[in-house]
Amino acid sequence: MDITRIDAQHYQITLDTTPAQLLDLLTQLKSNETQLQTDAGVVPPPSPTPTPSPAPSGFRGIFAFNSMSNTALFSDNPNVRGTVLTYYWAQLEPQAGQFNWSAIDNDMKPWVAAGKSVIIRVSAAGWKKWQPAQHSEQGTPQWVFDQGVKQVKDDDGSIKPEYWNPHFLSSLADFVHAFASRYDGNPNITCVEIGVGDGGETKVDTSKAADVLKLWQAIGYTDALWFSAIQGIVTMYDASFTKTPLALMPDASFIGGSSGFAEQKVIDYVVKLNNRNIWIQDNGLIGGKALPSSLQSLPKGWPLLSEQRNDTVASGTTLESDVQTALGQGAVAMLVFTSDLQNTKNTATLAKYAAMVTH
Repeated sequence: MDITRIDAQHYQITLDTTPAQLLDLLTQLKSNETQLQTDAGVVPPPSPTPTPSPAPSGFRGIFAFNSMSNTALFSDNPNVRGTVLTYYWAQLEPQAGQFNWSAIDNDMKPWVAAGKSVIIRVSAAGWKKWQPAQHSEQGTPQWVFDQGVKQVKDDDGSIKPEYWNPHFLSSLADFVHAFASRYDGNPNITCVEIGVGDGGETKVDTSKAADVLKLWQAIGYTDALWFSAIQGIVTMYDASFTKTPLALMPDASFIGGSSGFAEQKVIDYVVKLNNRNIWIQDNGLIGGKALPSSLQSLPKGWPLLSEQRNDTVASGTTLESDVQTALGQGAVAMLVFTSDLQNTKNTATLAKYAAMVTH
């Protein structure tokens, strides 16, 4: 086998060779081509960047957040996997032992009929503007307060309960048990968010008012008492829901400033339970922004549910960036504001990730 270079672009090849020698020849020709390009100052085109595979196994898709008044806009959208349905405890058990499950059932119907799924959150308190349709100042039923459970009235007029009161915890445990008896294992429910504190998060109060700590201390708040309430509420959900996944929404959690009481304490408690049926929910997703350090401490593969911190107009990101960030962090599902779902600029992005749903 002889190779004779005629000019910069041509070779004369004399073949009298075995298959192995032919392979050597092809390798040599490729090397010569690369050297010629280098000598001529030609930069070869970059290798194509592989399409990322951001969806982890079991990806459940994108869910509409704050959409309860816009069901018709999304229940028949093939790119939206489902929605988040949010309630106050007071709506579902207005009288002790008398349950209004029809509120959930009726809200689920259009989604189930469309072959979709829902995520359900039931809170005991929250800002008035979060559930304006209910015109309610309190998420906890009045009959619970009538048992002697104390309360805090926030600066927006919303009423928050004494979460660590034994009567509150006992009544809530009965509700959670009934809630699970009706819905645990329902194939149309992707997960149930554990309703702990304000809006279901693990913070006793999300108000920014300067006197918020003083208001809570007036009814006996300490960080230790609040942590005991968090543990009790997580435990009652964990004991009642044995089939449908749960999602815990950790926040800064503690308002008293006691040493050692921080969001990490809540994360460590859940990890110690060693139940991966309890997902961790990040309610602060912003495209390109890393997870809080406490969430980064989760064991590898722990299920994560990601909720946008704001819509992309407010955050200055793009939906593509938000979804890529969430899935890169291992999210099994994502909660997206309806304003982003309605934006026609996001249609292709939504379709792209809808095609990646594997569960």
